[in-house]
Amino acid sequence: MAPNKTTTVDQLLIVLELYHRIPIGRKITASELHQQLRDVGIHRDIRTVQRNLELVVKFFDVDKDDRDKPYGYRRRLGSRVPPSPRASILLETAFAHLKAVLPETYHAAIDDTQPHWLPPFNPRPKVDIRYPRPRTIPSGYDASVFEKVCLALYYQRAIRLVLNDNTDLPVVHPLGLILEDDELLLVYQYQGTRCTVSLPEIDAIHVSTYTFDYPDNFSLTEVVTDPAQKSS
Repeated sequence: MAPNKTTTVDQLLIVLELYHRIPIGRKITASELHQQLRDVGIHRDIRTVQRNLELVVKFFDVDKDDRDKPYGYRRRLGSRVPPSPRASILLETAFAHLKAVLPETYHAAIDDTQPHWLPPFNPRPKVDIRYPRPRTIPSGYDASVFEKVCLALYYQRAIRLVLNDNTDLPVVHPLGLILEDDELLLVYQYQGTRCTVSLPEIDAIHVSTYTFDYPDNFSLTEVVTDPAQKSS
C-alpha cells in the first residue's frame, strides 16, 4: 500500500496521533507536527497532515489560528481528553514520586489533583517509585498551611507568615516551592531579601487580597538553600 493511502482505521490513528501531539495553551504548526510524525516512523505528506488536522479541529477541543501563516494549532485550556500513552505514564510517574517524598497528610490532596482517568487495560498502577536508601520524611506538616501556600502562589498574593519561634512577617511575597532533602521549602521575599523556610516551621499563614509583581529575572533554580539563610 502506498504511504499516503490510508484506511479508515489508519486515518483515525493518524488523527489521534496528531491530537496527542498538539500542546495545551501554545501553538504548533502543521510542519512541526509533520516532522514529529516522521520522527516516529509515520510517513505522510504535509497535505495529508493538514487534511487530518482539519478533522482534529472539527471533532476535538483544538483551535486553529489562521490569522497568519503558518497556521497554528493548540488544545484549549481545561482539556479533559486523556493524554497520550507516553504522557500518561510520565504523569503517573510524577504523582507516584510526589507520594513517595511527601508526608501522608498530603496524599489526599495529591489524589484529588491526579486526573480521574486510568489506563484502559488494567486499572492498577503502572509505576512504583523505589529509592536506594531509607527515607525519613519530616513530620509535622500541616495540610491547611500547604493549601494556603498553594493559594498564595497560584494567585500571586501577598501573605503574612507566623513562624514557630513567634517571628511575625507581616508582608511576604511567596515566590515558589523547593523540594530538597525530603523537605518542602517556601521561597519568599521579605523587605527586599529572599529567604527560605521549611513548611513545618510555619505556625500560621494568612493570605491577603493583595497581589504583587513577581520579580524580573528570578529563577527558583538559582536559590541557594543555605540553612543559615532560612527564616532570616
